[in-house]
This record gives sequence, structure tokens and C-alpha cells, in this order.
Amino acid sequence: LHVTCEVIHKGLDSPLYYHAMRLVRLYQFLEDRTLWMVDADALVNANPAILHERLRGDVGIRVRPGRTQPWNCFSAALVAATPRSKEYFRLVAAYLVHFIAQGQFTWGMDQMALYGVYQYLPRKPALTLWGPADFDVNTCRADAPFWFTAGAFKKEYAAGTATPPAAQEKYWSLFR
Repeated sequence: LHVTCEVIHKGLDSPLYYHAMRLVRLYQFLEDRTLWMVDADALVNANPAILHERLRGDVGIRVRPGRTQPWNCFSAALVAATPRSKEYFRLVAAYLVHFIAQGQFTWGMDQMALYGVYQYLPRKPALTLWGPADFDVNTCRADAPFWFTAGAFKKEYAAGTATPPAAQEKYWSLFR
């Protein structure tokens, strides 16, 4: 496991910076091996090797069926990048740096960059898509390799200042 640390300039120390900059760092570290990026609040529930074995494309990404807004089609909760995807992630990083440099942070810009760049490219990277059968969001399904969370009160649930719904209690208990 390799861990990186970043010292940032005052004024950039916001969650919006971190949620977008992680894709820039993914591009910067992408060389000759496949890299995986998982949300900081994701929990590993089972061996994720099954997802690695299913990675057939240049990019692996979690998708959310039924979502039509461009910033919701591709989820940045789990992204796999192979060396063949370097050009795609270079453009994703450039998109994000452009808006970060102008101080135009918006929640979801990480996912908008992933989707927008994919739509823009005439020669698209091959995708491996992971969907609801591969993950669990909020209900802690026993066979899911990763558990993710979502919702308006997740900061309060993480801090223990609000009680999560019963279906989410197992996730938040393990998270804390």
C-alpha cells in the first residue's frame, strides 16, 4: 500500500478541493500499473479481487443506473485506471485544474469531469462498469466487496451527532 500526503496552500483547504484534486493526483501517479481510487468513507467488506478480475477495460468505474444528470452518471466512489487510460485521465485532470485554478469549485465536478471527458473524446477508453450488483450503498449486503454511503446527513452520522436509519446503522457503526 502506497500512501501520499499533500500540503496545500491556505484557501484551497476545502472538501471541494479534496474531492476533485484526488483525480488529478490519480493521473499524476498513473504510470505502468493499474491504480484504484476509493472514497475515503468507503468500507472494504470482502476481498475486492473479484472486481479486479472483472476489469477488462482501460477504466473501471461505478455507475448509477437511472441517473440522468451528467454529474451523476459516473460515480467517483470507485475508479480503476490502467496505464492505457493515461490520456483520458490527463484530460480529466486538465478539466479539474482549469476550474480549481479559477476558484470555481462545485460539488460533483469530479464526476462531471469523468463523464464529460468521456463524452468529449472521439476515441473513448474501454470501460468496465460496476453497478448495484457489485456494491452496496447504505444496507451492508454481506457479499458486497465495498460498502458505500450516501445521503444528506452522512456528516452527522459519521460524527455520531445524529442517529442513522436502522438499515444504515451497521455501516456507521463500523465506520466509526
